[in-house]
Amino acid sequence: QPYKSSFNELYDEQLYLKTGIIKLVECRICHQNLDKFIEYEGSLILLDLALQHGPAYRHTLINANYSVLIYKMAFITLIVDGYCRWNAVNDGGKFFEREYEFYLNCGLALTSLLVYILTVLLILAVYHLLKPHTMDSVKMNYSTLIVGLLLSYCSRFVELGALLWGTPETQFLWFFVDLLYLLTSINALKVVSGLNSLQSTTVAIVAHTALHLVEFSPF
Repeated sequence: QPYKSSFNELYDEQLYLKTGIIKLVECRICHQNLDKFIEYEGSLILLDLALQHGPAYRHTLINANYSVLIYKMAFITLIVDGYCRWNAVNDGGKFFEREYEFYLNCGLALTSLLVYILTVLLILAVYHLLKPHTMDSVKMNYSTLIVGLLLSYCSRFVELGALLWGTPETQFLWFFVDLLYLLTSINALKVVSGLNSLQSTTVAIVAHTALHLVEFSPF
């Protein structure tokens, strides 16, 4: 099923209704397809997201409606995140003996996620107040922004791979997970908020610093 966006059309709708054929619309300025990912399979879109391809983020967050799927994936990632935290402090006891600690770690994962999202929202709200003329042209949708931030959080699902295949010699995999999380946050912010690369990077770094402060807090 093709998707619509804020453009008048991304494909020739009349042709699609008559023949079922999707003919992509080209930009009059750059003569490139407005959204080539309309024709892509989900696995290819996922691969381009992992490779930090900007148009893939634009398709996923703006032109397509993957919100429900992202919410579900974020919930699964939250459980994986909580389990990885629980496993890191596992003293060898059986799961049912330490089940309460598992739920506590899931709560910590949720808390760090909320801190991450709220930090971004707070920074953008302050930026909007200080420089409203720079944000008016973007007309940022905060619900879409939250979906984008949850999409970036889903990158933490690869923690499961670092846990299953990690060894004392491959602890760098955890750093790779954090780096992937940061990069996806930057791309999601660039697509949804309209900030440039430097601004998006700054906001993402501040938000990630805040969530790590929560994670390393003794409380």
